[in-house]
Amino acid sequence: MLNFHRPLRLLACAVLGLAACTQAALAFTIDDFSDGRVMLEWPNLPLSPDGWLRADTAASVPGGWRSLALQPQAGAPALTFIGVNASGLQAYRVANQQLYVSFGYGQTEPMNLDLGDAAALRLDMLWGGGQYQAAGWNPDALSVTVYATTSNGAGFNPNGSAMTAILHGAQDVHLPLSSFTVNSATGVGVNWADVDSLLFVVSEAAVGLEAAGFGILSVSTLPAVPEPATSALLAAGIAALGSLRRVRRRAALAAAALLAAGSASAADIVNIQGFGASGAGANIFSYPVAPGTLVDLFNPVLVNLPAGTYDLADAWGQPGALYDTWNFEQSAPGSWASHYVAAEVLPGGGYRLLVDGVSLLDPSCQNHFCAWDTQAQAAAAFLATPAYRFTLAQAATVAFASADYFLLDNLGGISLSITPVPVPEPAGWALLLAGLLAGVGVRRNLQAP
Repeated sequence: MLNFHRPLRLLACAVLGLAACTQAALAFTIDDFSDGRVMLEWPNLPLSPDGWLRADTAASVPGGWRSLALQPQAGAPALTFIGVNASGLQAYRVANQQLYVSFGYGQTEPMNLDLGDAAALRLDMLWGGGQYQAAGWNPDALSVTVYATTSNGAGFNPNGSAMTAILHGAQDVHLPLSSFTVNSATGVGVNWADVDSLLFVVSEAAVGLEAAGFGILSVSTLPAVPEPATSALLAAGIAALGSLRRVRRRAALAAAALLAAGSASAADIVNIQGFGASGAGANIFSYPVAPGTLVDLFNPVLVNLPAGTYDLADAWGQPGALYDTWNFEQSAPGSWASHYVAAEVLPGGGYRLLVDGVSLLDPSCQNHFCAWDTQAQAAAAFLATPAYRFTLAQAATVAFASADYFLLDNLGGISLSITPVPVPEPAGWALLLAGLLAGVGVRRNLQAP
């Protein structure tokens, strides 16, 4: 049996020189969603006879395949989707739909994964919950049920059980392996040393929601608590290996731990009204616009930021976000999209462009400026759009506006998250390097912060 966990642990121990490492475990990433791009979307894709949308995609995960599935509410044409993109795993629904989706591993080929040294599964949540029309955002509106099947002998021989937990919004969700009980059908206990498959099913745990969704950056394990004598030595490797993919769009906790003193420590939400006399727009008549270009904005949304590097991405579904997408000419067919500009406010007045941000557009390009026919299509495309990045050499005021000069015929707006990109302290580079060396040859696509 190919073991995906112990070689990583032993290699890390050898590199870090931990004599007592056989008594402790390192965190292990099962899926960082770095490959296997796919989108399942209802009603734009046909259902199978059993009422599901399914996709199995080759990916760098134990077993070699990631499975996604979606079951929409029968007779409800509103949007619901699940997909993997540059921002991780995302799922969402609107209107009279329901959110009932799953993602898993080992559905095509057994994982053959050894989690015997792990204490829990961990979901690194970016956001999650449900929106009430009047009562606001509920971060505990979704639940996840995890089904684990394991082998007690050769081959694909499932013996496992399930547990259910609340997703808890943007907090890490820990799923203790001790919460899984014996298989009620066989009476055989869960053999975590040989995991054949894991299936995560997400559904709504609250009623009366207008919309619901979540985003996950990674699925990993929490190691068993090491003996006191080894915990200090293990800290560097665990921290480094556990943060390889979190540097992309991580909010307050990761940023506070890694950013240098004086940098921003949490994501800000910017709501750009894209319609009406009080909306924020740009007197720009030709796109794209290169960074550094002087531009003319009106009524921009202003945000003060420290020096540093930042990611801009769709914030819809996060607390405080008001808009899912934008229509830049409601009288024209195919005018749903999200296009914005961000610019540094200059000391003497004026604006210097930082980002000309365009959401993913209709690849068929059959409509007005290659935009989308419906709000639902545009909202899904904006959620799937990779983050834009900019850097401030010094503290500055940044102005945000919709990319339109006439707002009276528009609808909606654009909500963005401004997330600081963590940069390790100089003193922490040695510890980070040790963790990176431990993972060389085991995880692909390692990214230095």
